[in-house]
Amino acid sequence: MSEKSRILHPLWSAVMALFAAGLFALPSTVSSRTADTAESETAVVSGRAKVLDGDTIEIAGTRIRLEGIDAPESAQMCSRKGSGLWPCGKDATEHLKRMTSGRRVVCNDVGEDRYGRMLGWCAVDGLDINAEMVRSGFAWAFVRYSKRYVSAEREARRAEAGIWQGEAEPAWAFRERRRTLRSREQG
Repeated sequence: MSEKSRILHPLWSAVMALFAAGLFALPSTVSSRTADTAESETAVVSGRAKVLDGDTIEIAGTRIRLEGIDAPESAQMCSRKGSGLWPCGKDATEHLKRMTSGRRVVCNDVGEDRYGRMLGWCAVDGLDINAEMVRSGFAWAFVRYSKRYVSAEREARRAEAGIWQGEAEPAWAFRERRRTLRSREQG
């Protein structure tokens, strides 16, 4: 083997190994998507996120609603077994801030909600933050729109994490109750 071949052979092997690793990584990325969306090209929004509440962020002027989850409302309180109430809505917002603070958030656009916000599956350093919000007990799997995070919710329930440590009114019920009260007050 010539001197040039001895130098290039390990380099070529390393390049081929990286290429092969990239090819093998692609199917796992695609397979992590569920039947909730078509297998088509999706827009991606990325950058530093401003956290608006436990399930909504803003990146570069784009409001993004974390798809498939519903976090407690900012003013919402939840109960703990034997120790009263805690500000679960505020804590959900703070948990999302801790996960995203100073880091690049990448969100795949999977549609738009009725308020015109982008619906996104978002990640930080490869961590699915939607799933993490549910798994840590700071959000419910929003099965009305997606079943993607049902297993993460089961984990949180078993661990009695966050909203599962006592009684917690689901955010969608909390919002509906507040709308009904406002409607009665105005009517």
